Amino acid sequence: MVTRSGGNQYRGSAFWTNRNSAGYANTWLNNFAGAGKDYENRNQFGVRFGGPLIKNKTFFFILVDEQRDIIKQTWVAPVLTAQARQGIFRFFPGADNQNATAINPTVDRNGNPVRPPNAIGDLRSRSTYSNWPMARRVIRIERDMTVGFKA
Repeated sequence: MVTRSGGNQYRGSAFWTNRNSAGYANTWLNNFAGAGKDYENRNQFGVRFGGPLIKNKTFFFILVDEQRDIIKQTWVAPVLTAQARQGIFRFFPGADNQNATAINPTVDRNGNPVRPPNAIGDLRSRSTYSNWPMARRVIRIERDMTVGFKA
């Protein structure tokens, strides 16, 4: 390992850089969602200084390097409906089922089904837990534990 050390002369330097979003354009996803521009302000700064404590014998060196970030971003992510959080998923047979932000959505932004023209049947639903016996046991145990729990 190699480290810096001071010398017989006092030397030092300082630096500061700033990056902010004042000149940035809005992102495509923010424009699509109707959201405002993201905000970013990053400051990186530092100081280094070295020199002798006792000439030709003892030296010192100090380095301080800091970074401060402030980032505010719009986050667009899918949110599962109450049914989907319980493991019940709805679909139209024969259709490419897509979310509300897709080109051919099968749901609106509130989670209500929208029948696509190429669907070959009515809206169906399937529970991911109905074919898995262990999940039914776990749900039953959790339900029994919450019913019998006393604070």
